[in-house]
Amino acid sequence: MTDQRDSYTPPDALDELVGQLLDIGGVLSQIVERMVQFDASGRSAPDAVPVPEMAHTLIRDVVDDLRKAYSKRDLRVAAQIVEQTTEAICNNLFFVGPELN
Repeated sequence: MTDQRDSYTPPDALDELVGQLLDIGGVLSQIVERMVQFDASGRSAPDAVPVPEMAHTLIRDVVDDLRKAYSKRDLRVAAQIVEQTTEAICNNLFFVGPELN
């Protein structure tokens, strides 16, 4: 029997980034989905801002303390990393539905 502790290798920085992106992707999709459902239900105020704008505002409000914890440069680098990662995912991962399989 192999001792699994011997074969464990801690995730590298890229693994950590991917893990965090997967975590945030799930959370953000749930938030936006609920906002879209509420808007589609007709219960939104007639003058309500569009869902993407409201999502941006809400998320910006809850992460505002990051400005105190990180420099502007750190935040810009993080944004660039997420942007480049998103671009790589969009350009290189393709969904094949069961009807095409």
